[in-house]
Amino acid sequence: MSDDKPNIERNRAIALKVNESLGQVDDETYLAYYNEHPTWHVNRTAHEGRDALRRLNLVSRTVFPHGIEREIHSVVAEGDRVMIQHANRAITAAGRDYENEYVKIFRFDREGKICEVWEYLDSRYAAEVLSPDLDA
Repeated sequence: MSDDKPNIERNRAIALKVNESLGQVDDETYLAYYNEHPTWHVNRTAHEGRDALRRLNLVSRTVFPHGIEREIHSVVAEGDRVMIQHANRAITAAGRDYENEYVKIFRFDREGKICEVWEYLDSRYAAEVLSPDLDA
């Protein structure tokens, strides 16, 4: 297990950086951390491929044009996975306050690229607050 420590620490650092950068950086910078065929699961919906991640990044930039403040509550890294529990706080494009709790699990390949992410959040709350922004 100690042989994995450098990779686990590398993966932890990448997951934290990627978590912070969603919706805050251009697509190429963001996608540099992913393998060629990533999948991002949001609750029960899978977004497959780099184009799907580009769309997620665009939605985040559009809905939160002033950025997102993320407060990390905990990080657990083991093997090829990193789990981040955090809160997102932002002002939406429609001027609404947004504060939601998230858990994201990142899975890495052997080269240190993200191949899969599972994102869990209060989707009912998100839909209620964000629907005017998504309709615009």
